[in-house]
Amino acid sequence: MSYTVNAAAEVERTVLGACLLEDEIPLSLACSLLAADHFLLDSHRRIMLRIRDLYLSQRPVSIVTVAQELDRHKERDAIGGTPYLASLTEGLPRHMGERVRDYIERIVEFWRLRQITQLGEDLALRAADESETAHSLIQGAAARLGGIVADSADGSADISASIVATLDEFNRRRALQQSPGIPYGVPSLDRLTGGMMPGLQTAVGALPGIGKTTFMCQAILGTLRAGHGVDAFLYEPTAYQVTMQLISLMLGATYKHITKPWTCPQSLAEEIMQTAGELAEMPLRLHDKPGLNLDQQLGLARLAITRYDSRLICTDYVQRMKIKAQESNEQLRLKIGRASRSLADLVKGTKAHSLLLSQIGTGRKGGAAAIPTMFDFRESGDIEQDARTILLLHREYDEANAHFGQNGAIFCAKQTFGSPGNVRIYFNPITAAWMDQAN
Repeated sequence: MSYTVNAAAEVERTVLGACLLEDEIPLSLACSLLAADHFLLDSHRRIMLRIRDLYLSQRPVSIVTVAQELDRHKERDAIGGTPYLASLTEGLPRHMGERVRDYIERIVEFWRLRQITQLGEDLALRAADESETAHSLIQGAAARLGGIVADSADGSADISASIVATLDEFNRRRALQQSPGIPYGVPSLDRLTGGMMPGLQTAVGALPGIGKTTFMCQAILGTLRAGHGVDAFLYEPTAYQVTMQLISLMLGATYKHITKPWTCPQSLAEEIMQTAGELAEMPLRLHDKPGLNLDQQLGLARLAITRYDSRLICTDYVQRMKIKAQESNEQLRLKIGRASRSLADLVKGTKAHSLLLSQIGTGRKGGAAAIPTMFDFRESGDIEQDARTILLLHREYDEANAHFGQNGAIFCAKQTFGSPGNVRIYFNPITAAWMDQAN
């Protein structure tokens, strides 16, 4: 075991040192793929926590800034002082780049071995105690083993563990007597799909100006009202715009008074202030800092899911996302494909759902009036492969006046665990909300 401890410590030193060299690629990979708990040594866990805090708040990461953060948390002596931080970079090349990924994978592998060892020891003690049934012990062990397997590189697992976990989840959902999905906020769509299912991704496609952000806000509000947390990553709208849209939806107020405050009567302004206070108490985080990129979003979203139990991760919208590792030398199609795949993988095996907004092509035959299909996703077919549900927003187009009308539909073009279908909707221009059409 001592060899494993020494080997794990050296690999951890290499990854931490690469992060401290201010090399962007190791830093983004480590903060996206590793949690502090993956590290064996307490000193290394503390250092990784401070590196992540700096990185996720978009502050520089260096020996000096990490030392300052450790000082602020009164942890510098606990890790061996600044000399130990400096020693982590000794002997490392100035730019490790993608090579650091191999070291990160070894850290995770050592963590898995420790988890399996601990599981075996705990199981032996509980079995010797004889206070639990064999069935109970097996169920508990299978659940813990499933958590370890979920983090494995190949995702393989013995079918028996999968059967136990699957039947447990089946019985849990059956006992609920309702869908475990969180609501999209459009009742007829929720009935068709069962809502946004945990561990899966929904792709929402629409032409510019149809109302993608409004749809996202309704999903956010439905999730918050169900008592769950939400993190929304905003690449086009600002936090101000989304916040005001949410307040408008909560009030059912005339939207023009929200977008043009100078027209807002005093009585409504007072209601807006009160509603804003209610929204402030809800578990919602909006991320709209300029320069936000995929790796940063993955790190922040992973933190939100694990630390804050966030159940909905929204991206508005994928074409506007920056992806540092590929943006300058890869085609847009590859960039969007990586984003779609990464976000789908992020929520897999968790209780969270990924809601990915995307523009669809404007150069389609039939123009704005044409019924959209999932093959219209702009620049990338990966979106339609990664999403387990594909929703296409459509509204009638007034050719004479060149604007979208109010009547339309939401086409569910793909639903892995259900049948495709569509629901008739009405876009209310007064409240700027998607509503079911009256039959």
